[in-house]
Amino acid sequence: MTNKNVLITWAIGALCGLGSIAAQAATSTNPDADAEEPFEEVTVTAERLQLLGTASSASEGVVADQELQLTPAYRPGQLFETVPGLVVTSHSGEGKANQFLMRGYNLDHGTDLATFVDGMPINQPTHAHGQGYTDLNFMIPELAQQLTYTKGPYYAPVGDFGAVGSLNVDYRDRIDDQVAVAAGTLGFRRVLAAGSDALGDGNLLAAAELQHYDGPFINPDDARKENAVVRYSQGDEHNGYSITGMYYHQLWNNTTDIPLRAIDQGVVSDRFGTLDPTDGGRAQRASLSAQFRQELGGGQLSASAWFIYNELHLYNDFTHFLVDPVHGDQEDQSENRHVFGGAAHYVVPVPLGPFENQIATGLLTRYDSLLVGRLPTEARVPLPAEDDPASFSDLDRVYLFAGALYLQAITHWTSNLRTVLGVRDDFQHGTDIDYLAQLHENAGYTNGGTARASLFQPKASLIFTPTAYLEFYAGIGRGFHSADLRGVNQDTSVDLGLPHTPLLARQEGQELGMRTEVASNPRPSSIRTWVPIAQVPRAVATVPSSTSPIRSAGGWNSTAVILATTRASHARSTTEQDTSAPISPTLRLIRGLWHCT
Repeated sequence: MTNKNVLITWAIGALCGLGSIAAQAATSTNPDADAEEPFEEVTVTAERLQLLGTASSASEGVVADQELQLTPAYRPGQLFETVPGLVVTSHSGEGKANQFLMRGYNLDHGTDLATFVDGMPINQPTHAHGQGYTDLNFMIPELAQQLTYTKGPYYAPVGDFGAVGSLNVDYRDRIDDQVAVAAGTLGFRRVLAAGSDALGDGNLLAAAELQHYDGPFINPDDARKENAVVRYSQGDEHNGYSITGMYYHQLWNNTTDIPLRAIDQGVVSDRFGTLDPTDGGRAQRASLSAQFRQELGGGQLSASAWFIYNELHLYNDFTHFLVDPVHGDQEDQSENRHVFGGAAHYVVPVPLGPFENQIATGLLTRYDSLLVGRLPTEARVPLPAEDDPASFSDLDRVYLFAGALYLQAITHWTSNLRTVLGVRDDFQHGTDIDYLAQLHENAGYTNGGTARASLFQPKASLIFTPTAYLEFYAGIGRGFHSADLRGVNQDTSVDLGLPHTPLLARQEGQELGMRTEVASNPRPSSIRTWVPIAQVPRAVATVPSSTSPIRSAGGWNSTAVILATTRASHARSTTEQDTSAPISPTLRLIRGLWHCT
């Protein structure tokens, strides 16, 4: 951020502070101030889209542009909290990906929440910090035009990481010319410049964002973020295309968890302190994506393609001096990733005798090439891996391919009864080259190897519409999330003798739900309610038959009728490691295996 921009933001902040002081002074000197009539209540109603007759469950919906723009969001992930039942929070400061919670599930950094922005998949498999890592810091909130979401494994177009939920954010093609400067508490400063103009037969949009934030910590986050977007688009939602380039860069410090005894003994002053002020990170992301829409053969074709470059270094010291009492336990979780991929979806009416019927089919391919590691450091300076237990260090070259095909049929049997039947098959193949193979083999294992797996996923929904404003849903389906390839290739967990991690972890669910619409006439907007009446999730881990039979990784959990909240146990912990008490060698080895402290 330039000195000029910093001065502008500070000046505006000072003016806001002076205005507040002046208002308080006026109130204190005016004896009739408290006697003034209260402000008139203002109700803002965002536009809602009519989903009766089109939705396949009670757990899908759309958040329209008006509601997104009325949502204050200094953190991009806050936009996603417009989704009912989704909580988006953070830990260890601002630079890391958000923590997601939905329907009683801890989704970690995105392990079971498939997320797409402007057609690109954001979840990152075999990630340095957490499987399915979903970093939204590259988003500029003002560019989000619409958010669609699903919950549960009932949708054929939703694949990896989407068993609990999925989110799709569409960027806008046009935006009013604007320059916005903001300042706030805890060192928050932000400058946004955006605008669009006609170019040829389309529109050119450009936006740039600079942001700084310290947070409440004694060691300031000093998070410095830069974002830029350039987008060219033509046509409309039925016939058109868009090409979008994005760039993101951020540097930050972070404060992680500390033992309570460190506060009690005065080692740190309070819970906002740190035992290692050199913890932090840096991230860089660049992408080029294209979306295409065309009416074809009586149906609608949509396709997308993308290239993503992602670089990340996370310096974390979760266990402090447990492993290395001299240099400390700081580690550099790093990766350098290139992603190529594309997807296509085609919907066409295909009458089934006298019944109205619609067929949708689609495919997806994705290829990730990455160097991913976890190595010991001190003050962000690398240390020899040989000085720590073998499971503390990893450095792997990983190649991942994912492909999927799906087919879905929506049939209207009567005017008030329809079904949605779908099947999906996902195939994944991965190869891991363990650059620390000799170190790991001395401990009895290696990350290296090749694995492949496929998973067939049936989906079904039954929808009954007794009135023009009421629908009932019953759904059943199977979904999954993939696993970190480094754990998949290990024959057994180190020293524990447990079956290895499956490449595709299956999850099944059942749901009953309802949706109501109360509309005014004329209808500028409507009040909508949709709630799951009951849901029964089940998590099952499937492994290749050549190694072991199917084993359960969760249980059946019934929920309360009317408003469902679901709970399910995962095969691994998704919470940060509690370091307030000594950790046994066994738990330390588990920590090293999962690569997601």
